[in-house]
Amino acid sequence: MKIFRPYPYFFIAFLSLLFIGCENEPLEGEFITDDPLDNTAEEGEFVATVGGETFVAESTQVIYFSQSNILSITGLKSSTGESITLAIENPSVGEFDLSQGTGSQNGAAYIDGAGTLPNPYVSAVALGGTGTLNLSEYNTDEQTITGTFAFSAGRIQLDDAGNPVIGSDGIPVIETININAGAFNTIPYTIDDTMGGGSGGGTDPDELFAQVDGTPFEPVSVTVSQYMVGMQPMIQIIAKDTVGASIRLDVPETLQTGTFDLFNGISDGAQLIGYYNANNGGENLSSNPGSITITEFSSQTGKLVANFSFTANDPLNEDPTVVEITEGTLDVTFVPTPGNISFFFQAEVDGNLFDPEIAMATQDTFEGVSIVRISANIGNRVMEIVFPASIGAGTYGMSPMLVTGSEVVGSYNPDVVNVSAFTSDPGTLEIISFDVATGVIEGAFSFSAKDPTNEDPTVYEVTNGEFLVELQ
Repeated sequence: MKIFRPYPYFFIAFLSLLFIGCENEPLEGEFITDDPLDNTAEEGEFVATVGGETFVAESTQVIYFSQSNILSITGLKSSTGESITLAIENPSVGEFDLSQGTGSQNGAAYIDGAGTLPNPYVSAVALGGTGTLNLSEYNTDEQTITGTFAFSAGRIQLDDAGNPVIGSDGIPVIETININAGAFNTIPYTIDDTMGGGSGGGTDPDELFAQVDGTPFEPVSVTVSQYMVGMQPMIQIIAKDTVGASIRLDVPETLQTGTFDLFNGISDGAQLIGYYNANNGGENLSSNPGSITITEFSSQTGKLVANFSFTANDPLNEDPTVVEITEGTLDVTFVPTPGNISFFFQAEVDGNLFDPEIAMATQDTFEGVSIVRISANIGNRVMEIVFPASIGAGTYGMSPMLVTGSEVVGSYNPDVVNVSAFTSDPGTLEIISFDVATGVIEGAFSFSAKDPTNEDPTVYEVTNGEFLVELQ
């Protein structure tokens, strides 16, 4: 099975929360009541008070996703890793409810920058979230926005190992935070007309079908969105029928083909999970249990094909409704994003895992032939795969050494300080894909590593080798 290892530098520092929804509705209930008209930000500023502390963004990123009609607003403090993100549907001058899970795609999130992986606070009702955003200026000519906001957000408390902290009642412990006096003034925005809706960036129409309690679910719209939660790129598919009922799937973009269990708790937006909402005033019902079988999924081609089924329940056990989603199929496209790939390299040497933190793919020449060299090391141990840059998808036999530059060679060195490399004799390399435009290469390999001088009789068996790398 492939192991995907996320590396922070392959991801954009951007968090956009997109949730299932419909048209904006009048606000109901009680919300944070900071004066929405009191804008304290200077021109070009994004400010707030977070847990009583002043937050002044060092940079902002505002994007209007035209296909999904979502405006995403992010203020970032690179020095601390903190960020605040607001997302609203159908942007215009007016007030928007930021409470997630109340029938709109609006939402808000805060990342505190602590820890090695972000654990965002989100304004989900299920986590105690609420809030409002007042957009006082939405200038489509100058492409600038001005407004104020305030929200409360929650997250599941995690221990040092990254696991949820469970309270004495058997329920995960929820942490909350208040963001008040939020304001932004004359912030420019850009328009992205490729991501976040409709055909998902592909030319084929997106399809999702299922049975809901034995009745065919026939969608009139299928929307595919791409967003980030912390460093996790996500694909979200939302299908709606004529009465507004919806089936939604959140899929991490770093998954591969195979069968996976759907998450059965309260998601932070970065979980593989399914939802159903009958649009009758009830709660969002989430998968418990459920599974999905992915038969095609590639960030390079922007294609996702899968079968799924799940039992939809209220994760808070407040709504007794149970709905069976069966015979689910989906075939959707999205914007290819090789920059969102989790690159990796791994193999086994005599049955022991060789799992480096990073592998470098570089291009060079040998005897006038352009070659690709993939190198990975763990301490003094080094493994390399070398092949001509003109190679295409297919399976190739390995040679013990380069002679003309057209050979495929694998090598393993158990100690680069004291020992020479043992090379492939024999071996095979499978190039699964080689995207010349992006430089992304995926492959698999195995070989017997022997001393090419025949002086050392040791043989290292390199098996189950796999890599997904980007040519530098």
